[in-house]
This record gives sequence, structure tokens and C-alpha cells, in this order.
Amino acid sequence: MKSSINSTDDKRKKRTKLQIIMIASVFCILKLITGIISYNFASNILREQLVFKCKSVALTVASVIASDSEGYKNFLNTLDMESDYYSRTKELMMNIKRANTDQVTYIYTETRIDNDMMMYVIGGEDPSSPEYTAPGVKDTLVAANKEAYDKMLPTSGINFEDTEYGTRLSAYAPIFHKDTGEFLGLVGADITRFQYNNVMNIILFETIAGILIVFFFFVLIVLLF
Repeated sequence: MKSSINSTDDKRKKRTKLQIIMIASVFCILKLITGIISYNFASNILREQLVFKCKSVALTVASVIASDSEGYKNFLNTLDMESDYYSRTKELMMNIKRANTDQVTYIYTETRIDNDMMMYVIGGEDPSSPEYTAPGVKDTLVAANKEAYDKMLPTSGINFEDTEYGTRLSAYAPIFHKDTGEFLGLVGADITRFQYNNVMNIILFETIAGILIVFFFFVLIVLLF
């Protein structure tokens, strides 16, 4: 009789342990799935936020450039780096870049020179920086700035694109002459894949840490029961 009771208790304990393990397993799987979904969601949200910031900065710079659009138009013709206009505007661009360095990698103005090429005009990089680009340097147009030139409207890229200056996601704002309405070019603001990945790596670490904590408790439950 006693042996029968013990056998029943053992079966009950095993069944309870199995139920606990199954519940813990389901919870672990759900945590893994929600972690993956959350990471992908955070990836899209972060990209949208950074692009929105780039677009805001580009629009701000375009407005500032347009306030002295005649000076900018003259500089486009001369590219005189000794001019007072260039010194003032270059310093302004550098200050804007420094103020937004956590969200924006590059800030610059450009003008289209043919169907597939553009020319950098004034950038936000310090001349001593290895990433400095002098006025007049040419580069290939990517899909986002082609669209911005064709439509002459603020435009944001959808995906990162490979360029000579790294893999970038860009936003553009048009520059118009404040008196004549003449289209003078674009302001571009970029984030790089490297900058984006740095933030996503933090989110990835937090996601993995959460999954590992749940897995640790799962193993603990199995050992205790």
C-alpha cells in the first residue's frame, strides 16, 4: 500500500516537473520570438528617427543658406575658398555638424553637374579631418539625391547606399534663391552604416542579455525540480 502511494507521489512529481519544464520552455521560446521581433522593430524605428533627424538638419541648413542666397550663388561660380562668404558659411556648417554629431555623420551642400554626377560645395567637416572634402570635388549621384534633383523637393533615402565615402543613408533639402526662386542645389545630411550599427549593437546586446537571463532561469527551474 505504502509502495503504491509512493509510486503515485513520484508520478505526480514527475508530471508536475514536466509541466513546469514545458511552461518554462514555452516562455523561453516566446521570449526568443519577442526578442527577435523587438530587435527588428527597433532597427526600423531607429533608422526612421535618424533619417528624420538628417532631414530636419538638411532643411535647417537650406534655410540658412537661402538667407544669403546671392552669396551662395556667387560662391558656386568662383569656389573662392579665400572669400569671406566661404569662411563664414564653412564655420556655420561646422558648428551645425558639431551640434548634431550624435545623429548626423556628414552635412554638406552640393550641385548637380550632369545627369549622373554632382559636385560638393561646402561641407561641415573640419579641414584638418581626413573626411574633409574641398569645394569642387565630384561624386556619383545616388538614387535619393537624383530624386531630390528631379523633384526639387525634400527627399529621404530608404536604404543604405554604397558610396566612395562609405555606406550611407541620406536626406536632402533643396536650396532656392530667396529673390528669384532659382534652384541652386541641395543640402545633404547623412548617417553611415557604421554609426547606425553602433547604436543597433547596444540594442542587440540588451536583447541577447534578456534572452540569456530567461534561459538561465529555465535551467535553474529544471535543476531545482
